[in-house]
Amino acid sequence: MRGAGVAAAAVAAVVVLAGCGGGSDERSEGAASASASVPAGAKGAGPTTASVRRDIRAAAGAGTFEGLRFVRTGLTERLACQLIAVAETSAAPARRQVERVAEELERRGWKVSPRPENKETAGYGYLPEKGSWHMDVIAGADLHGMTGIMIEAWAADCAAGSATPTP
Repeated sequence: MRGAGVAAAAVAAVVVLAGCGGGSDERSEGAASASASVPAGAKGAGPTTASVRRDIRAAAGAGTFEGLRFVRTGLTERLACQLIAVAETSAAPARRQVERVAEELERRGWKVSPRPENKETAGYGYLPEKGSWHMDVIAGADLHGMTGIMIEAWAADCAAGSATPTP
């Protein structure tokens, strides 16, 4: 199945980029939110895993990407600071679709920067940041065996203790 290869490639990319891997699946979203965020009353409280997940869903919807799914891997099973979402398409997404994703993330408070084009994967996208969370939004025709959009999100402070094993 192509999704497994996409997930493995996505995890490898995030681990290299962030020095921290992990995520949340649907079962542990509440626990992940608590462990990957600052207490609600704390000054400068940032996004929670649940709010990042909602932002990803809303952004994908704004870009009219159907079939968005969160991918689970060994790291996302064990750690609460990484999310990987993919939506496969029949052809490379139009740049305007990806721009709409970035616009929705900006509307939701993310600081969005253009992502350098990746000639190896023919991908393009954005690098949003909000609080301690970072994203890599990439779309293209050959993203490690998949055509569509991949959104990876991770908390930079994961190594500081926000990683939580799942049972």
